[in-house]
Amino acid sequence: MPPDQEKAEQIILEILRKSKSGLNKGQLYKTFWIAHLYYAQSNRGYLSDWPIVIMPKGPGIDKGPAILGKMSREGVISMTSEHYGPFTEHLCKALPADSPTQLTPKQIEAIALAVEYTSNMTATELSALSHEKSRGWRDGIAGQEIDIYADIIPDEEIEHSRHEMALAQEQYQGLFE
Repeated sequence: MPPDQEKAEQIILEILRKSKSGLNKGQLYKTFWIAHLYYAQSNRGYLSDWPIVIMPKGPGIDKGPAILGKMSREGVISMTSEHYGPFTEHLCKALPADSPTQLTPKQIEAIALAVEYTSNMTATELSALSHEKSRGWRDGIAGQEIDIYADIIPDEEIEHSRHEMALAQEQYQGLFE
């Protein structure tokens, strides 16, 4: 069964609704990733099944430009080009609408926490954060889906698991010698 794009769009829209002044694509992509982590910390299941992939500047929404383009054409969001000095940045904003969300209160809460956490960070700061904190991003290959849930496992637990696996492998190999 393919991933639920409509659910991904609902999450993107909710992120942009909570980000009053809008977000550039880098900020949006990282907030999407972090919303999934917040949801996983406090709830069973997943915020969505939409792939989060390895991009050069950190975790990103798979097929993000196509999804954002569709949402813009449908009049759900606006995408504008803003000038910051000599540079151009694409800014996404939710358009006012009465469309009800299909997200649960717990999903909306995780999104709100992610928006609050990322609201004072630039795309560059969020990329640096993802490079430091996302084990899945660091260990993967460009374009590949990230196991983002490995990002919330403490390093100590990962090291302990690796140690236990190495011991088990040694014992297993000893059986056949």
